[in-house]
Amino acid sequence: MTSSLKKLAVLILSALILISFSIILTPQAYAADGDENSVELTVKAAGMFKPDSAALARSGSKTTLIIRDDSTSYDKYYVGKAASARLYGYGSGAVNPTQETIDGKTYQVFKMDVSGVDLSKSFIISTHSKKNLTWYERTITVNEKAKTLSTSAGDGGSVSAKDGVENSTLKATTEEIETKMTEEQAKAYVDANDSPLLVAGLIGEIYIHPKKTAEEQAEQAVLTAKTAKIARYAYDKLSDEDKKNVPEIPDGLGYEYPGAGGADYFVSTGDARKDDPLNTAPDKKKEILVCSFGTSYTDSRVATIGGIETALAKTYTDYSVRRAFTSQVIINHILARDEEKINTVREAMNQAKEAGVTNLIIQPTTLMNGEEYDQIKRDVEQNKWDGVTITFAEPLLGMAGDSADTINEDKTAVARAAAEAAVKDDGKDVSALTGDSDTAYVFMGHGTGHTANITYTQMQTAMTGLGYKNAFVGTVEGEERNDPNNAVSVVLKKVKDGGYSRVVLRPLMVVAGDHANNDMNGTDEDSWRTIFEKAGFKVEGQIAGLGQIESVQKIYVAHTLKAMSEQVDQMKKDSDATKAELEKAKAELAKAKAEYADYKAKVELASSSISGVKAKASKGKKITVSWKKNSKAEGYKVYRSTKKSKGFKAVATVKSGKTVKATVKSGQKKGKTYYFKVRGYKKIAGKTCYSKYSKVVKVKAK
Repeated sequence: MTSSLKKLAVLILSALILISFSIILTPQAYAADGDENSVELTVKAAGMFKPDSAALARSGSKTTLIIRDDSTSYDKYYVGKAASARLYGYGSGAVNPTQETIDGKTYQVFKMDVSGVDLSKSFIISTHSKKNLTWYERTITVNEKAKTLSTSAGDGGSVSAKDGVENSTLKATTEEIETKMTEEQAKAYVDANDSPLLVAGLIGEIYIHPKKTAEEQAEQAVLTAKTAKIARYAYDKLSDEDKKNVPEIPDGLGYEYPGAGGADYFVSTGDARKDDPLNTAPDKKKEILVCSFGTSYTDSRVATIGGIETALAKTYTDYSVRRAFTSQVIINHILARDEEKINTVREAMNQAKEAGVTNLIIQPTTLMNGEEYDQIKRDVEQNKWDGVTITFAEPLLGMAGDSADTINEDKTAVARAAAEAAVKDDGKDVSALTGDSDTAYVFMGHGTGHTANITYTQMQTAMTGLGYKNAFVGTVEGEERNDPNNAVSVVLKKVKDGGYSRVVLRPLMVVAGDHANNDMNGTDEDSWRTIFEKAGFKVEGQIAGLGQIESVQKIYVAHTLKAMSEQVDQMKKDSDATKAELEKAKAELAKAKAEYADYKAKVELASSSISGVKAKASKGKKITVSWKKNSKAEGYKVYRSTKKSKGFKAVATVKSGKTVKATVKSGQKKGKTYYFKVRGYKKIAGKTCYSKYSKVVKVKAK
């Protein structure tokens, strides 16, 4: 054999030895599920994570990374960091292994979709240890040219998955917390297993429908109160970052409201200490029960529902005024977040029954006699008792008529109140509704499948009848229900056709809650704000409910008085009513009417203002202030300051409502500028009540 042949033989033999050695040291490469467009990758592992082999498979736009491991240490893979895996890696985001046996050896095969991953760079996957219940980050580097896959520990370290809180067992876990654990045991479990997913599941347990019977509801109320505490406790245990990542209630696990809840469930919407839930037993034999759907938006609840309740309590002093909500979901939300208990209609009526209430007025805060109004009537009917007279007061807008042109005084009054509040909050006066303007004022109602939905079209008729040519009414559900009058697309067209460049959005709802904050003024694609902004309009959102407007509260107070009158009329027809009982009822009604007259006078005076104020200086440092007469006032007070916006003190009192000027002779220095304003007053029910202040005027003393 020649020298050249010997060298060639040595080279061939060396190559064969290296190939054999490589086969011994490198895990055997197997075809990736027969995919013709797959590339086998040689694994170069470092650290504790040492898979046997890997492959990269492409099919159309999808790229799959396949990792095979003969170890059973890891039972889930997740493409992403451990912190994300902890939150979402137990649901559809996790990759579970399949079992494959090749040449007598069993492998766990993980197939991960990496279509969205830039494979030219290193990326992170997380592997879940079923023994340690911990997600470990791994840095993966794929070199397709060299056909290698390198692994190393990720830079984020590891994140404990706690005691297996995951989608597959979440419902069973939260049910056990609610029904089997004591509060102390539940808190201990949370201490060891806190996670955003657990919070979502606990929210799912309190986001429920009311039970059918009083007994079932009473039992459920005890469980809900406990679970609400645990849910809040679990939320408070989370880090600020984890609080932002509380997912919505998971779907497909048996919760009643999947998709609800979420990261903002426990976020404060106001100071709950300012809200009086009116949940104690009545202390009088006559009661006004104010029934609302409810809202979890605290500030709005205080201003709207609370405002209506306060107006009723201040007006009708012979009645207990209490609250009831129809939405169990909202009741439970407030309980969990704020530890505030609000009664259901059933609970409130049971309290009234036990307290011996004989006369009950039901005052719904609903806008109309729609679905919620009907629900209140059903709840009351199911829980009434012998010996009580129950009368329903009308909702805010009265009863719905049969046509779009059926307008009553209430609808006209509410249309005026809503529109004037909108322009005032926009820094303008009523002329912005009747004259030329670049602004459209758009009012968003809820909408309903009930026949009372025609009320919204009637409200548009009322706005138009008042001469408000740039006021438009629509509904949240108008588009979904293909409502030809109130769909947002219809309103948008009206605004476009009107040539307006600016839109002010305001809810046509008693409260300014979820619909006002999200459906109207939110940032989602289907919010009205987004829709109008995309159409090129400059948009301003006003978050204010109808219930916080004094003139609207007055309508509820008037409706309650009407119901009281109806109760007395019924007693006249009732043969069982004695003459003494009837006379007493008449006297009480007369008192209620007098109280309403005083309340009405206060509201009308408080909502009025002094106009036409002028100030004129004369020699001797005298200043004469004049104004226009206010028919609601019996006198006026004049205020002076050396500053435009503060420091005002009363310097003159005019005791006649007919006199509309006052001369201030002292306390002024020559050449100095003074500011004046005026307000009216009137003694009502023994108290001095005031109008709004006038605009401030200035004058320089001579």
